[in-house]
Amino acid sequence: MQANASLDSIKPRFAVDEHLRNIFADTEDEGKGRTDQQAENEPMVEDAPPPQLPVHPPADLEDHNRGRHDWMAEGGEQERGVQHGSYRRVADFQMSTADPDATLMRARRGGALQLGYHDHYLTDGGRERIILSVLVTPSEVMENQVMRDLLWHTCFRWKLRPDQVAADTTYGTIENIIPIEDAGIAMYTPLPDWDSRTPYFGPSRFSYDPETKSDRQ
Repeated sequence: MQANASLDSIKPRFAVDEHLRNIFADTEDEGKGRTDQQAENEPMVEDAPPPQLPVHPPADLEDHNRGRHDWMAEGGEQERGVQHGSYRRVADFQMSTADPDATLMRARRGGALQLGYHDHYLTDGGRERIILSVLVTPSEVMENQVMRDLLWHTCFRWKLRPDQVAADTTYGTIENIIPIEDAGIAMYTPLPDWDSRTPYFGPSRFSYDPETKSDRQ
């Protein structure tokens, strides 16, 4: 989705962040004051967990959830603090003053750069193709990154227990396939060309053994 912002609005991220922080500083202070005053006038209500959840979740689960980036909880916002070796995303040090959430993308292969977003959505498998959940992210966020959070959120929100999930090749990553299969959901997706694109053994290195109904190298 193309954003309503010009490439001329792109400036160094640190400068825009500081500019926005100064603009909204007074507004945040006013909002905090109103919140504190409301809290003094409202009765205290104990925030108890739902009865079906454990009162004290396992420590390792708390640590895991605290350290992961939940795309749904963050509203699709990118995880800026994470670096992949020496690689840095362009959006990590540049941003638009007109639309700070939009990032650079190409609407089609070989097309001109523009600012925009990616819309991610999950549909049911029926003929109606009802959209069950939607997440909008900066254009730099790829489909496979948000797949699991989008799926878990949809299952929890609509109380669904799907038997299978289908997606195109982009979603077929180890990070997606293993957790989804471990959850008892069969994942149907074309796999990358392991023989030519990765150092891993591809399908051509295996043959099917009908007696054991398994592949062997």
